[in-house]
Amino acid sequence: MTVYVALLRGINVGGHRKVAMPLLRQMFETIGFGRVRTYINSGNVIFDAEDGAEADRELAGRIEREIETTFGFPVDVMVRSAADLARAIAANPYANAGAPADLHLHIGFMRGAPDPQALDKLAPFVNEQDEFRVIGREIYAIFRSGVRDSKLAGQLSRLGVPVTLRNWNTTCKLAEMAAN
Repeated sequence: MTVYVALLRGINVGGHRKVAMPLLRQMFETIGFGRVRTYINSGNVIFDAEDGAEADRELAGRIEREIETTFGFPVDVMVRSAADLARAIAANPYANAGAPADLHLHIGFMRGAPDPQALDKLAPFVNEQDEFRVIGREIYAIFRSGVRDSKLAGQLSRLGVPVTLRNWNTTCKLAEMAAN
């Protein structure tokens, strides 16, 4: 068995696309995943799946189809194995820049690596408050005034791939849960 983390984009935000975590856990169990657990109410699901049964992208597609069938609306889902999540944390390019909480550090989990030219589309939104670095399928972003006041955060769709943000503390907690 492999432990995975599914990161759902844009649920339970501002009263839109409501998904109750008990129902989400039940849906994951119904489609055959084991040891299903959720963390906070923003669409983080830790689960076990058969080794090598599907690539993370295939798992994401399967979960997306089931969410739309069960809840009646589409949701982008990014899936990472526990090992992938641990690697993403270890790859943090801001590790020596200060305490992650003080930096308002977030990791954006993307469906795939963006086209390098898409990164140029974010350049006008980088300033003394906001900066980012992309490593593979993750975008590491600092929003020094917070994500809500960030000019960069609202422009991540310009990357041309689905992306969902998690703050550093949530990311670390998910990795901890996936490791146990």
